[in-house]
Amino acid sequence: MDTHVALWWAQDDAQLSPQHRGLLESSTGEIYLSVVSCWETSIKAAQGKLRLDREPRKFFQELAVGGVRYAGELRPCRRGEFLCPSPGVFHRRALTQQALQFMA
Repeated sequence: MDTHVALWWAQDDAQLSPQHRGLLESSTGEIYLSVVSCWETSIKAAQGKLRLDREPRKFFQELAVGGVRYAGELRPCRRGEFLCPSPGVFHRRALTQQALQFMA
């Protein structure tokens, strides 16, 4: 799932059409969100470029309880409330590796 779709879905934003919301909520398959999306969202929220209705760590924990699975390993960073991909994983490399893993 793309970052903006996850944000719209979790925050019940009208930008997510009823048709797409229905597809997500009635899905019998697994829904994945890249850990890079979590990292990106956490950084933007800390910079004030993105408003969340709760702090990022809680936001993504609640998505997981709702059935979203994370592609990659998510861990807390030492600085602030950022959620980071595994050490040494860069943004594009992480997305490429995740795409290849799930296409196999």
